Amino acid sequence: MINEVDVVELTRDMPLSSLYAGTYGTVVLVYDSNPPAYEVEFADEDGVTLALLTLQQSDIKKIWDANTAQFLDNDQKTKASKLKYAMNITTYLQRIKYEGGLEPNLETLTKLHQAHLRAIPYENFDIHLGRRLELGEQHFYNKLVLQRRGGWCYEMNGLFAWVLRELGFEVQLLAGAVRSSIQDVNEAGNHLVLLVQLDQPHLVDVGLGDGFQEPLPLVSGEYTQNNLTFRLEQDGEYWILHNHALGAAKRYDFTLEPRELTFFANKCHELQTSPDSGFTRVTDCQFFTSTSILALRGAVLKEINHNGVTQRTIENQTEYQEVIQTKFGLNEPEIFDLWPRVWERHQEWLKQEAAKDTNLNVKE
Repeated sequence: MINEVDVVELTRDMPLSSLYAGTYGTVVLVYDSNPPAYEVEFADEDGVTLALLTLQQSDIKKIWDANTAQFLDNDQKTKASKLKYAMNITTYLQRIKYEGGLEPNLETLTKLHQAHLRAIPYENFDIHLGRRLELGEQHFYNKLVLQRRGGWCYEMNGLFAWVLRELGFEVQLLAGAVRSSIQDVNEAGNHLVLLVQLDQPHLVDVGLGDGFQEPLPLVSGEYTQNNLTFRLEQDGEYWILHNHALGAAKRYDFTLEPRELTFFANKCHELQTSPDSGFTRVTDCQFFTSTSILALRGAVLKEINHNGVTQRTIENQTEYQEVIQTKFGLNEPEIFDLWPRVWERHQEWLKQEAAKDTNLNVKE
């Protein structure tokens, strides 16, 4: 029986997918090309992904269009651009290696929050690869889950909001302003955070990079996690989250006004295109372990734990690739090829720092 999802049946002469020929897979992405190409996921009865294949029309025998509830024959395949995105919660849970309960309560929320941060890195490499970062749940799911990449706040918290809603949580999107005073209204929306309604509302944020690992109750006060202290305070209609003392982003402000994803469109575009944006100036990748926070900013690798901060400079592309693969779990060759630009910018940064020291000494 075919459920109301978009599926394809492969032809039997595909050399790379003969194991799945004659079987049905779920269309998870349609590429806007001529003719269209399709990303197709094959899973077992338990929903565990077996293969993810990129197919051309000639590879596909039949396409099921859930909009019309019928198969499209060869002459109708171009209509497949109408296919909807298939987002699979089981595949997401597999991605973050989560096997706990799924009841919409604080325990589940906390464990999911931790598991997401310890499986999916915060990163902005696509900006430096010249790829447009889109605002949309389909994009978030495909990139972070199927392509096994990381993302920035819009992608990380955008995906997590979808997951929580699928599991029955009540979730609101909130507009934050990182490194901003509450008077600077123009910065609203440069950060996306979540509010989850339980017995009391909780602040949820898997998109700060080096923030809290567990949801925080929306109550003014200090909260300590893994020997790092965070502080929430209220100032009129604004709430302020103070990051731990070793955090790159020191604080962000937000109100409790619910937002739609489209609210963040302008800031999302600005932050990935403006030469004044920190996201366009330097590559950034951060990741949580159970005991530490890893941060690769440009060519500098930092580790934050209960002992403080240690750091070292990556010296060559081989080491750069090894660090990204082994410590951050990313395996896209084009990311490794960013190294020449990363190293060039690192040298420029060193010169700027040396000039600052020289000017300081002259003044003294």
